[in-house]
Amino acid sequence: MPKLNSSELKKEWLRLAMVDGDQSVKMVLDGAKVGPPEQSGFPQDIYKMFPNGIPLDLLTSMPLGIDYDTDPDAFTISLAFTGHVKTCRIPWKSIAMMAIGIGGVVFEHDTAEEGKILRPRPGLKLV
Repeated sequence: MPKLNSSELKKEWLRLAMVDGDQSVKMVLDGAKVGPPEQSGFPQDIYKMFPNGIPLDLLTSMPLGIDYDTDPDAFTISLAFTGHVKTCRIPWKSIAMMAIGIGGVVFEHDTAEEGKILRPRPGLKLV
């Protein structure tokens, strides 16, 4: 298997879980890396409500309209906030944690250089 950078790894993991595995995914986003509301589509209140990480619960039973491929730096998804559906742009680099079932992967070693190849290192935690 080719070596993947952090964004490619997250994209592949999410696609494998949700598309190939038909598994719902929980994730936590780093609000500072999501981008401002006008760019991300998230309401400003979400940033204030979750200053330590924006939690998302992506259920395969819901029509999420996920686009994994149009933007190489992010995926887009339809999310509902107080009954209003918005298309949100989520940069791959903003994903701090993803989990299915009772396990998960915490991405502690994301680099400023997104193109850098990540090698297995101590510190990657399974939660």
